[in-house]
Amino acid sequence: MTIFYRILLTFFSIFNLISCCNYHNRSFNLINKNNLEKTFNRTTTSTGLVSNWTLKSLNPLKLRNGTGRPTDHKIPTLEEALHVSKDKILINLDKCSDYIDVAYKTLEKTDTVDQVIFKGTKDINHVRKQYGENILSKIIYMPIISMKTPGLKKYITEFINEYEPGAFEIIFKSDDSKVLESITNIKKSGSGVWINTLWESLCSNHTDDRAVYGPDGSWGWILEKGATIIQTDRPELLLDYLERGCTIKQGNFTLKVTTRT
Repeated sequence: MTIFYRILLTFFSIFNLISCCNYHNRSFNLINKNNLEKTFNRTTTSTGLVSNWTLKSLNPLKLRNGTGRPTDHKIPTLEEALHVSKDKILINLDKCSDYIDVAYKTLEKTDTVDQVIFKGTKDINHVRKQYGENILSKIIYMPIISMKTPGLKKYITEFINEYEPGAFEIIFKSDDSKVLESITNIKKSGSGVWINTLWESLCSNHTDDRAVYGPDGSWGWILEKGATIIQTDRPELLLDYLERGCTIKQGNFTLKVTTRT
């Protein structure tokens, strides 16, 4: 059982704000993609469009914490964040699926390629065409699937046969979502199953918040479905739940799940 914790809420906006800019006097002309932050409003003490600023001009700004309060922390570049994180944590760069080649250069420079996960919803042929086998063969890439995934069965099969991903992230909005039926074949292939329990649009109602008063109905349910990786904002609570040993049912088997020592 693997737990993935978002170490800092603001960390996942670092790439959104910074890493597409190569020069201190260059404007953020790549920010206007749909999957990136367009303004400073949510994560910093400033407001307005990111595309109107240069990297150098961001120096006076401060980050906000998870509750929206200003902190003393300045906005780090992706390179700075990777230096701090090197050999310490696994990093989920989940906001740069269209800029993997840009981020990869920074990963190589900081020697952190092996501790960064990239994710995306595009099929293997599209990803390979966009970035080339040279990059794809070196990075950790995780496909994301949901009921919106075109040709879901083919999508999964091609990734398994042509790339052998370490895991698939599964997104579902209801307990009876057909995408959950994919878990068995994914695990048979040797890939893991990543489920994000941060909010309902990712895991139905089996969220971190529900786990506070009923972990069996949250993380326990997720484990029974076959999750091998849980992304959570409550790692201490989840660790405690696993350390106490939770009993789950998978098919005809009853399993005792605990953390590995």
